[in-house]
Amino acid sequence: MQYQFRPIVLEDKAIMDPYFRLGQYENSELCFGNLFLWKDSWKIEVCILEDLLLLRGRQMDGRRFFFPPVMRDFSRIAEGMDHCIAASRQEGETFLMYGVNERTVQLLRHNCPDCFTIEEDRNNFDYVYNTSDLITLQGSKYHAKRNHINKMRSTIDADYEHMSDELIEPCFASYMLWYEKRQADGFDPSLEDEKTAVRLALDNWKELDFDGGALLINGRVEAFSLGERCMHTDTAIIHIEKANTEYAGLYALINQQTAQNVFSDMQYLNREEDMGIPGLRRAKESYHPCKMIRKFIIRIAK
Repeated sequence: MQYQFRPIVLEDKAIMDPYFRLGQYENSELCFGNLFLWKDSWKIEVCILEDLLLLRGRQMDGRRFFFPPVMRDFSRIAEGMDHCIAASRQEGETFLMYGVNERTVQLLRHNCPDCFTIEEDRNNFDYVYNTSDLITLQGSKYHAKRNHINKMRSTIDADYEHMSDELIEPCFASYMLWYEKRQADGFDPSLEDEKTAVRLALDNWKELDFDGGALLINGRVEAFSLGERCMHTDTAIIHIEKANTEYAGLYALINQQTAQNVFSDMQYLNREEDMGIPGLRRAKESYHPCKMIRKFIIRIAK
């Protein structure tokens, strides 16, 4: 069988969403919004077969990788894996798969216990929070968060506005100020990919069914956040969140305001991974996730 992969485009949302709508994957990678935002950076491609999606990309070092097959019938995961492996071999690539959740790992271990090596990928665990916790920030564990927000609000007026087309360019201008400050401290090529993702998110927020808003100080956007509700689940994913760090407590405030004003109808907020960045890990842990979505890397056993 010849597998025909192609880059994903915005019009694929209508085709791919029915597969994601089955809610078989909790992890943040496997939703159309995330795939679209990072399609250029990770060279993400799709092969659409009758009853499954094959998704693949390339790492920065050029190595090919696959995401887990997205199946209409999840019990056929072994068949989906066979397609991924065959597609990899078709091009002479070494098989590698990222973003594999625990449910998939359990099925693979049951169906073929000696076929794969399975490695825990801690840097890419998703952090999931009770939305109500992020709104109320109640209890001693959120004492510091409340203090940061209260201190800021006592000295600065920050107005929350729901996302609109009028906020697109002000949000991107705010991001570019943040980006330029970071690059001035030492060039980080990964921020080029993030800049592309932010531009795609803002330009296509309606088409991607994103929701969010911004905090304005003296009429200027100083923080903004965008995410999406996962179809047929009780979880929303926050894809983009940026704030001007010159305002202490602004990140805490945009987090709280987004939960309160945008996603209060959802039980959980998935705030994605920390990528192994120590400061980001401390920040995400400080909000006390109610659960972590574990992910694994899979290779063919030798």
